[in-house]
Amino acid sequence: MAGEIGMKKFIAILLVLCMTISPAVIFAQEDDTCVFELKALNILRDSDGYELEKPVTRAESAIYIARLLGYDNLKATDSSLPFTDVSADNPAYDAIAMLKDLGFVNGATETTFEPDTNIDKYMAAAMLVRALGYEMVASGFGGYPEKYLIMGGRLKIFDGVSNGDTFTLRDFAQMMYNALDVGMLEPSSYPAENYQVSKENTLRKF
Repeated sequence: MAGEIGMKKFIAILLVLCMTISPAVIFAQEDDTCVFELKALNILRDSDGYELEKPVTRAESAIYIARLLGYDNLKATDSSLPFTDVSADNPAYDAIAMLKDLGFVNGATETTFEPDTNIDKYMAAAMLVRALGYEMVASGFGGYPEKYLIMGGRLKIFDGVSNGDTFTLRDFAQMMYNALDVGMLEPSSYPAENYQVSKENTLRKF
């Protein structure tokens, strides 16, 4: 009888703990995997002083995407960046210049980039879809942002991303993590008339 009472008390305590533990704690292991991977790849860096629950600016996103592509140590050779609101001493200048040349980012207007404006999941998806080589395929799904929503969904880039009102660095980190092992779409002939998915070439290998 005493053993039965003890077991009932243990189960009751366990149920109370399950109801009081925060969902964030329950899913911490998944979050930790995402953050651990990106830190191991030197995409997220403690020296940045990043905060996972805060929004990501357009300038910050350019830096992260440049790191994802392995371009973060390169210097832009073209000094004719047309954005009047991105000075040469901006920490994101080189990243923005290179990503613009590659067609992975666009300005808010022809002459401004709005580096301090926060991105949303559609902007994040656009950069990742372009970086993976799927822009041409995405264009068949309509205009912005629908084409990136559809293409990103097919590539499973949105898996695990919250539907909160604020798109945070944690969300962006999850999307970058999801994109790491997606096979890149590359030309199978030159000039580029046909394309194929390369399982060997992924962002993780950059």
